[in-house]
Amino acid sequence: MGRNTVPIIRIPMPAVSHPPVEVTSSCLLAIAYHEPLSYLYAQFKSSGLWYIYPGVPLSTYEALVTVAESGGSVGRFFIANVKKRFPAIDVNNEDA
Repeated sequence: MGRNTVPIIRIPMPAVSHPPVEVTSSCLLAIAYHEPLSYLYAQFKSSGLWYIYPGVPLSTYEALVTVAESGGSVGRFFIANVKKRFPAIDVNNEDA
């Protein structure tokens, strides 16, 4: 692991149909998807924290994976198609 690399932190994900996948991005470390609930999980590189984006269609998650696999801009796609369209849930607060 590099000097400025934040480790991927695993959070409890109930029966996630698409387990965490590491991505090469300036803003994200990993993504995952919970198909029955349409939850996109995103782990941010700057903090290492996970957030859930409810209501994200499976097709958007699959397109994000395709962008990641093809070497495209994961951050640009994520911001335009997820972050600006769906509210985030902070799952990092242990008191919640």
